[in-house]
Amino acid sequence: MKAQVYVENYMWPIWVTLLLAVAFVLVAFRLNQTRDLGEGIIPARPGRKDASRFLQGTFGLSVRLTRNIFIGWMVCMFLLGMSYGSVLGDLENFLLSNDFFKQFLNAGEGVPLIEQFVSTIASIMAIVAAIPAVLILLKIRSEEKKGHNENILARNVSKTKLLSGYFVIAVFSSIVMLLCVVFGLWSASFATMAEPIPLAMMLKLGLVYLPAIWVMMGITLVLISYLPRLTSIVWAYLGYAFFTVYLGRILDLPGWVAKLSPFGHVPQIPVEEMNIVNLTVLTGIAVVLTIAGFVKYNKREMMN
Repeated sequence: MKAQVYVENYMWPIWVTLLLAVAFVLVAFRLNQTRDLGEGIIPARPGRKDASRFLQGTFGLSVRLTRNIFIGWMVCMFLLGMSYGSVLGDLENFLLSNDFFKQFLNAGEGVPLIEQFVSTIASIMAIVAAIPAVLILLKIRSEEKKGHNENILARNVSKTKLLSGYFVIAVFSSIVMLLCVVFGLWSASFATMAEPIPLAMMLKLGLVYLPAIWVMMGITLVLISYLPRLTSIVWAYLGYAFFTVYLGRILDLPGWVAKLSPFGHVPQIPVEEMNIVNLTVLTGIAVVLTIAGFVKYNKREMMN
């Protein structure tokens, strides 16, 4: 009887999934046999003869080249926030019974474990949110290596104007990605927690990381302008920031190790108090790096 109940309740989804997989494979083979070589089942539509007015400008071109990065990461950040928010309802009992996570959080006595967890997760999600902003800036380097930028700069377009389009999109991306992850986290926690964390607090603990992301963008601009062949260094530095934030407490690393990345200077709200001085300094560093990157990029030669 128990075996029969197990089969009825647990095995039928597996069989349905297998049957669907086999059906899709058979359909795929059949469609592959009937299509023309190098063509799809649905014929491609002819493109427009002339580009739209928006696409004829450098900013419109930058938007077109980076839209897939922007949209894809926007969805990913929202789902990432929801995945963490969905576990907040039953999280406190789990954290109280797990010594590893107690050590991982360990923000001190009197601080609710949920707040410690959310503040730590916010720092990790902020580092992830920096990835699309960096990718958007590196897109101009990718276009440069393909030789596409030379065709644009051969017209009456300055290098500053070309770079500005990508920079504006990257700044907008940094804000949108943090908002997406915050709304994902809050919406899922609102459905699972008896007393969810207020949205205003969620926005505060997320957007406080904007200056740190802007510093990463400034570093990326400096690398593109001064060391274009070594732009991959920014990924190593971002990985270092993730390592120190995620494992710093567990490995009992010195405090100065985390301070070597901009994310180590951001207050972990609501556990820590807002530090306007640190955020102002980070913003100032981001501005200086950005100006230095623009000035040098406007002077250097294009290279493949």
